[in-house]
Amino acid sequence: MSFRRAEDHTYIAQLLGRMVRTPLARRIERDAALNDVHLFLPYFDDAAVKAVVDDLKDVEHAPPAVVGSSRELVTLNRRADAADIFAAMTGLVTYRANAARAQSHLRRFVGLARRLNLDDIEPAAWGAVRGQVVAWLGTALDGLKAAGTFAKSAAAIMRVGMRTTTLDTGSELVTPVRECEIEASEADLDRQFAEAGQRLSNGLHQTYWDAHGDRDALDVKVEVILLARSHAVMAGLEAKAETAFDSLYDRHKHAIGKLKEKEGVRQGDAGADSAVGGYRFDILEPHDPSLADNFEKAVGLARFAERHGHLFHRIQLIRKQPSKAGGECYVRLELNSEVVRKQVSLVTSNPQLDALFSQYVL
Repeated sequence: MSFRRAEDHTYIAQLLGRMVRTPLARRIERDAALNDVHLFLPYFDDAAVKAVVDDLKDVEHAPPAVVGSSRELVTLNRRADAADIFAAMTGLVTYRANAARAQSHLRRFVGLARRLNLDDIEPAAWGAVRGQVVAWLGTALDGLKAAGTFAKSAAAIMRVGMRTTTLDTGSELVTPVRECEIEASEADLDRQFAEAGQRLSNGLHQTYWDAHGDRDALDVKVEVILLARSHAVMAGLEAKAETAFDSLYDRHKHAIGKLKEKEGVRQGDAGADSAVGGYRFDILEPHDPSLADNFEKAVGLARFAERHGHLFHRIQLIRKQPSKAGGECYVRLELNSEVVRKQVSLVTSNPQLDALFSQYVL
């Protein structure tokens, strides 16, 4: 409350702006009234205050907030018979983005399958995914053999090159450097096999070895070492694992969202397990393609979907555009699809977003 007389637009804008931003610093979810700011300014110039309020309503250039004069604001109360719906929504309002270290797609894919098994969401996923990776490795091995590069690379692993020189301290004679090769020791191959396991992650080197238990153990280890060292093979595995992860996660994201935060495959939402009895919530965002920051808003919503998509059924960008059959129609981008979300996250211009609407439109 201020008894000061004020007509200066800048002073009024600074005061109202600071007050409006205060609840935005940290919102209180349990009691919405604690997020409100009420200013009583009996001696402020009405026209100047109205101009500032209009500026604060401009969502394109100001923080999102509901502002207005007390003469215009209306309090909307919740329906008494919708208590269960609002109870179900309590798991949707807390937003906290945790820092996460990027992992390889292969590591994420196998790790997801392991958690689905441990959390009894899809117990068969752990064995199925490991079997799938073993099959991918087998296909890659066949490709190396067909290209004629396997035999030479395997021979290089089985033999260790050495360079020696000798100094006679009495005569100070130095023999020239001599190069030779010796058979690699079993301990050296075991070391390389363990290094391959670190590259593949999640014990996949041992899974491959177990799957070929009827063959010579040394030959199998050499195959694993060679596959893990091949940049082309690992790049192919990463690409396949990314697609497979997206599909597996999309299939189970809602079940994952019901886990406690410490058990969730993706961290991000405290209270995600508090959503109730049968309700699905959507975010349907009417998207204006004429705005300059159109693609930036799409990227922001895609990042939200990355963290919190498991809490929602649909997260869609919606546009109205001319129809090929004539007239107008509504088109949608489903950001709760991992494939679409990743593509939207990479756009850097409005034309790129327009192209995605044409490619992935519902």
